[in-house]
Amino acid sequence: MRTIKKVFLLVLAMLGVASVKAEDIQIGDLYYRFNSDSATVTGCSKNLDNAVIPDSVEYEGNIYHVYTIGRRAFSNRQKLVSAIIPNSVTIIEDDAFSSCHLLSMVTIGSGVDSIGNWAFSGCDALNAVIIVDLSSWCAIRLGAANPLYVAHHLYMNGNLITELTIPDDVTSISATAFMGAEDLVSTSLPEGLETIGDYAFANCTEIKTIYCKNPTPPEGSGEKHPFSGMSSSARIYVPIGSGALYKQHPVWKYYKIVEFDFSSALSEQPSQKDCNGVKYIQNTEKIMLKIVNKLQMLVQTT
Repeated sequence: MRTIKKVFLLVLAMLGVASVKAEDIQIGDLYYRFNSDSATVTGCSKNLDNAVIPDSVEYEGNIYHVYTIGRRAFSNRQKLVSAIIPNSVTIIEDDAFSSCHLLSMVTIGSGVDSIGNWAFSGCDALNAVIIVDLSSWCAIRLGAANPLYVAHHLYMNGNLITELTIPDDVTSISATAFMGAEDLVSTSLPEGLETIGDYAFANCTEIKTIYCKNPTPPEGSGEKHPFSGMSSSARIYVPIGSGALYKQHPVWKYYKIVEFDFSSALSEQPSQKDCNGVKYIQNTEKIMLKIVNKLQMLVQTT
């Protein structure tokens, strides 16, 4: 029996299936490991190009909810160009998509609360991270190689985010949440925001304006500066009467502090008209063209 199992695993390795074990079950292009009423995606077929992960899967008459993308599940898939992760998934484990050199777009569902270390490292073509809920993204625990830091372009509902309003229900922004989002030019932070994690907006070099509505300066939640790499000429608009606090605060004192009457001048803030608090650029075709051109270059060199 042990010999048969070893041969089975060898065959799977020859077929290019990542992290698949003998007890894993193939349904379509994906491999699953079942536990009680939940399922973990453990691998995929070698030739998979567009991964659409279901929120549930049926096996032997039972329905299993897909909660986890396992370690190295899609690692080194050289034909994979896109991945859609449903709202049911809560965990993306270490190295899940590492070294997928043609992966250009990934959609992160609102249920994801943890992305493991190096989950998207080596994804050279990654150019778009699409999220469906800002509040959920602000709370996500991100390991090394946040996909946004690799991709640099953050989308919501398929549109590039340039002016960002953090929702009112957010009290904390996790470490590296928007790190490397090179298209952001302004950000509005809610009155209830209390903490901002390490490097949360690091390397967002195009941010020129931040509206911070909390009269008490939000704290950094770690040792690393939340806005590392942002220009010292950036303007921080704060409530009337709180300028002195901000000017003395270790997170905010490096920038130009301007007191601002939010109650009577809301119309003067950057135009953010949609219900999700995001202003979109209209010509997203330019970004998509960059993705296509990059993919073509990669294909020609492989």
